[in-house]
Amino acid sequence: MPKTKKKSAAVKKPRIVSNKDADHETESIKHQASLEAVSSAQSETQSTLRSRGRAESKRPQDISKIPNAVAITKKAWKTIWYQKKLFAGISAIYLTLALLLTGGIAGTSELAQLQDDLKGANVETSGLTTGLAMVTVLIVNSGSSSGQVAMAYHSFILLIVSLALIWALRHTYPGKKDRSEKIRVRDSFYKGMYPLVPVLLLICVVGVQLLPMLLGAIVYSMVVTGGIATTVFEQVLWAGVFAGLSLLSLYMISASVISIYIAGLPDMPPMRAFRSAQKLVKYNRWSIMRKLLFLPLLILVSLIIVMLPIVLVATPIAPIMLFLISAVVVAFVHSYLYTLYRELLPA
Repeated sequence: MPKTKKKSAAVKKPRIVSNKDADHETESIKHQASLEAVSSAQSETQSTLRSRGRAESKRPQDISKIPNAVAITKKAWKTIWYQKKLFAGISAIYLTLALLLTGGIAGTSELAQLQDDLKGANVETSGLTTGLAMVTVLIVNSGSSSGQVAMAYHSFILLIVSLALIWALRHTYPGKKDRSEKIRVRDSFYKGMYPLVPVLLLICVVGVQLLPMLLGAIVYSMVVTGGIATTVFEQVLWAGVFAGLSLLSLYMISASVISIYIAGLPDMPPMRAFRSAQKLVKYNRWSIMRKLLFLPLLILVSLIIVMLPIVLVATPIAPIMLFLISAVVVAFVHSYLYTLYRELLPA
C-alpha cells in the first residue's frame, strides 16, 4: 500500500493549454523555423570548410537554384492574390492615412499646367507622345508632397505600413489558399511593429550605401549643366563614372535590403541580421542585383501601360487612379523582395 500511494502521488496532472497559449506557440514555431533557416545559411560556409577543405569551399554556390525575376514576380503576385482581403485592408489603411496626413493627391496641378502649356505652344504632337508626357509628369510628381511636414508624415506612414506588410507576408508565404490560422489586418499592425528600431537602423545603413550613387548624380549634373563636359566623349566618360558609382551602391544594398526582412524575426539584432544577409547573398550578388534592377523597370513599364489609356481617355481622374495604384505598388514591392529573400534560404 505505501508503494501504491507513492506512485499515485508521483502522477502529475496534465497541463491544460489555452487557445491563446497554443496560438502563441504556433507563432513562435513559425518564427523559429525561419530563424533556423537563416542560421543554417550562416553555418553553411563553416561546415563546407570543415568537410571539403578551404580550397573547395571557395567555389561559388549554385545560383541556378534561385528562380529568375519572372518566376519571383509570379510568386509575389500569387501571395498577394490568395490573401487579397488581408493586403487590400492594409492598402486601404495606407491610402486613408496618406490622404488625411499628407495633404491630398499630388500631381493634379502639374497635369493641368502641362495641358495648358501644350495647348498654348501650338505644337503638333501625337496622342501617344502627349500621353507619355502626361504619365511622366504624374509619376515624377507622385512622390512630392505639400511640404516637409507632409513628406515626414508620408515617410512615417510608409514605414509603419511596410512593417505590417512584412509581418503579413511572413505569415502568408508562399501564398496558399488553405490556412489553419486566420490572419487579420489588425494583427499585422499590432504584432508587426516590434522590429521598428532594427529596421530603422538598417534603413540608415542602406541610406549610407546609396551615397556613392547620389554623389555620382550630383557630379554628373554639375559637369554637364556647368559646361565642364562639352564634348560627347567627356559626357560619356562622366556618365560612365556615374554608372560605376551606382553599380557600387547597388552591390552594397543587395545584402542590406535582404537584412531588413531578416530583422523582422524575433530577437534578431540589426547587426546579426546584417551579417546573416551578407552570408545569404554570398556568391549570388550579381544575380540578386539583376533582380533588384528588374523591379523598378517592371514597375515603370506597368505604370505606363496602365496609366497611358487613363490619361488619354479620363484625364481628370488620372491622379486619383495613380494614387490608388501606389498602394498596390507598395504591397507588390515588399512581396517581391520578401519572396527573393525566402528563395535565398536553403530548402
